[in-house]
Amino acid sequence: MSDTANPHPLRLDRSKYHASEHGDHPDRMRFRQDGLPFDARGHLCTELCSAEDVARADDKAARAKAHELETPEPEDAAADDGSVNLERWGRGEAHYEPGRVFAAIRHRYNKFVRTFADAIDFLVFDACLIPEAEASRKLFESHERPRLPERS
Repeated sequence: MSDTANPHPLRLDRSKYHASEHGDHPDRMRFRQDGLPFDARGHLCTELCSAEDVARADDKAARAKAHELETPEPEDAAADDGSVNLERWGRGEAHYEPGRVFAAIRHRYNKFVRTFADAIDFLVFDACLIPEAEASRKLFESHERPRLPERS
C-alpha cells in the first residue's frame, strides 16, 4: 500500500490553488493540486498516482529543492524579511521605523501591535525573545504594565 514512514518529498503547497475533496473517502486523499492527490497532512498519495504522475512529482520536488538551495536562509535567524532584527531592536541596539518593526512582528509571530510599547511588551513577556533585564529601558518605560488595584 502506501509507505507513510517514508513519504514522497513533494508536499501540498497550501499557499497556491488546491482543491479539497469532500464526502466519504475510501482512500486517504483529501486534496488535489496540479492533478496530484495529497492526504490531510499534505503528503503525496503515491499509491493513487500513475507512474507518469510519480515522475512529474519527482521532477517538481527536484525543482523545489533546487530553488530552495538557490535562496538560502539568512545567516542571522533573528533577522526578518526587510532585515529587521527584533532582538537587537528590543535591546536598543538597532533603530527602525515603527512600521517596519510592526510588520516584522506581524510576519514572524502573526501578532498585530500598534505602538512600540506594545511591541516591546509582546517581545519580552509573550514571545520571550529577550529577557526583561536586557530589554531597552527607553522602550520598556514607554509602556506601563497593567497593575492590579491595591486592596484596602
